[in-house]
Parts: sequence; structure tokens; C-alpha cells
Amino acid sequence: MQTNLFFAEELYRYIYRMNRLEQFVHLGTRQAFINSRQLEHMLGISKITLLRWRKKGLLPYSRIERSIYYAIADVEALLLSHRVDLNPHVVPANEGCTCSR
Repeated sequence: MQTNLFFAEELYRYIYRMNRLEQFVHLGTRQAFINSRQLEHMLGISKITLLRWRKKGLLPYSRIERSIYYAIADVEALLLSHRVDLNPHVVPANEGCTCSR
């Protein structure tokens, strides 16, 4: 039961974040931007994490004086590029192991 509760909470957080992301997406040819504070809140990350991503070049940004903005398309691309797909054919531990014991 504890596992199901954990999964439900994680699923709720994911849906919440995707809904927040959709609030900033505009249909049409205009590109939507959000500021650092909005992105931190939307993804549930700290200022330091966002700073690290910028320094590593993981997330392109625009700077106007002291304000930093991120294109929603770039945020989506970053999330998709780090997507971990679940493999339904996972081999259980020690099965198929060719190591000698």
C-alpha cells in the first residue's frame, strides 16, 4: 500500500508540473518565455540547480539586464532529452548473469 501511495504522490506532482507548463504555452507562432522564478516553481527545483544547468549549458536562456528568461520549447526539449523510458522486459537480478561465482 505504501508503494501505491508513493506512486500516486509522484504522479500527482508530475501532472501538476505539466499543467503549470501548459499555462505558459501559447498557441500560434509566438514563442512563450518564462522567468527563472516561474521555472523553479514549475519544476520544483532550487535557484542553485537552475544556475548549474545554465553553467553546464543544459538550458539556453536570454538575459535582459538582471532578468533571465527561458523558452518553454527549450525546457520541454531538456526534459525530453533526459527522459528515462521504463523497459517492460527488465531482467531480474542475477538472471542471465554470466559472471562466475
